[in-house]
Amino acid sequence: MVKVTKADLTKYETMTNRYLDIRDLLTLHSKSSTLVVMTLPLPHRDIIAPLYMAWLETITKDMPPFLFVRGHKNVLSGDQI
Repeated sequence: MVKVTKADLTKYETMTNRYLDIRDLLTLHSKSSTLVVMTLPLPHRDIIAPLYMAWLETITKDMPPFLFVRGHKNVLSGDQI
């Protein structure tokens, strides 16, 4: 089993802080929503899976139901889904 090490956390501290900022914004604007729909943040190639999953858990923990949509654009239209 691959685990997140302290070295991983140090190496990706900036990215981790970015996900924490996203969490703060979601809590501020979407905590009382019935459903949150958000494009799925795509991981960089060198990110280990447990760290990426920890970031996703950070975003969604104790939030309303979440729907991640695959994409990496600011706007998704029906023909892109």
